[in-house]
Amino acid sequence: MKDKWKQLPDSVRAAFVFGICSFLSSGISFLLMPVFTRIMSKEQYGILTDYNSWHYIIEVFAVLGLASVGSFNVGLNEYRDRRDRFTSSMLVMANIATLAVFGLIFAIKGICYNDIILSWPMLICMFIGFMFSPATTFFLARKRYEYKYRSGAIVTLGSIIAMQGLAVIAVLMGSDPFSILKWVPSSELKVLGTLAGTLIFGVPLYILLMRRGGIKPEKKMMKEMFIFTLPLLPHYLALHVMNGADRIMVGKLDSTSSEAVYGVASNLGLAAATVWTAINGSLQPYIFGKLNEKDTESVRKTSKYLLIFYAGLCVVISLMAPELLMILAPSNYSEGLTAIPPIIGMAFLNALYNVYASIEFYHKKSVGIAVATIIAAALNIGLNAWLIPIYGLSAAAYTTLIANAVLTFCHYIGYKYAIKNTRIFDNLIFLALSITCIAACLACSLLYNIIWVRYVIIAVIVIALIIKREMIINVLKHK
Repeated sequence: MKDKWKQLPDSVRAAFVFGICSFLSSGISFLLMPVFTRIMSKEQYGILTDYNSWHYIIEVFAVLGLASVGSFNVGLNEYRDRRDRFTSSMLVMANIATLAVFGLIFAIKGICYNDIILSWPMLICMFIGFMFSPATTFFLARKRYEYKYRSGAIVTLGSIIAMQGLAVIAVLMGSDPFSILKWVPSSELKVLGTLAGTLIFGVPLYILLMRRGGIKPEKKMMKEMFIFTLPLLPHYLALHVMNGADRIMVGKLDSTSSEAVYGVASNLGLAAATVWTAINGSLQPYIFGKLNEKDTESVRKTSKYLLIFYAGLCVVISLMAPELLMILAPSNYSEGLTAIPPIIGMAFLNALYNVYASIEFYHKKSVGIAVATIIAAALNIGLNAWLIPIYGLSAAAYTTLIANAVLTFCHYIGYKYAIKNTRIFDNLIFLALSITCIAACLACSLLYNIIWVRYVIIAVIVIALIIKREMIINVLKHK
């Protein structure tokens, strides 16, 4: 077994290890979710969901979109011989952006609009986190890009254990009637505990990366990356708006309790997304490397089989949704079950759009990337405003699915424009796979009351993967 492991290419081993780490990280988050949903009131959990939505939106400007794997990987590919220098320069650039953004927010909140966005404690925690969390993000992005999975795995698992563990401790202390923290809202305690875990790894890594690359940034790098990332800010903003606006709008147009229910459903429905995030962290540098070598055939084959595998995973999670929701939240969250299948379908479309966007990033088509996402985000907000007041939280899930279908199509157009007459992907297979996966996920909701049928289907999928395991391994070995 050890010899077979060593025979695998570094890219395969890295993808496997980071995939396992992502799965374990998600598992830890999901296993601890019942602690929060059962100790915190639905109102407090709704506030926490609101915080997470604002966090994603503000992050776009606070770190100039550099938290995205796509943007940072472009720099790692561009400055292959000066990656230490590039990383420290990007840390400085992200910090400058964070200071500017939060300086503006704090000024507006302090001078005239005290009720803007979030409470002071939450905003301060968010600011401190944005100052140091990019160090962890950049460190892990480079480890994935260079297939150095050992230290990357330690930091990935260590950081999630620290963040989730300290968050649980803080919330439990707040629920103790004899604790001095009992007067602090549980949503703020959760944010404070998460921040403490972030700093445990973020601060040492910040110091390490700055020492390696130098405290004084390289202005030319900063200028070139700023020019590249600036047109992408609307893209990242629109993307986060798509992922967060549905939650915020459910809270505003329905109720805070509904926002909490939708937040749990989203977290469960997007479980598959964390697996793709790990896959994409290794897939994108692989695509960049193969395109540098003009090897489009390997890109075509690998991306196709990875998406087929991912589609199967999405269907399995859809089939298991009732049991997973029952484990993660009390029965008064059961209303969110109807939102899970379309959200999982959306997760598959996100994976497909990432595959197309990788080609756009490689060719630095930042304007086209932004336009595609803005169109989809505007559609999502419009549909949410129209349908949520009528159909409630389920409407938010289906409108987001529709918006992501439009997003994927727009990025397909951008991909075709970037490659001109070159053929890279099997687009007809991708279309058939998308329709099949989404239809299967939505059909799963019809089987939620028929347990034995769902588990027979799951068993068939698992057996098929076992039978085809040699083919899957052989495909991955071509990476």
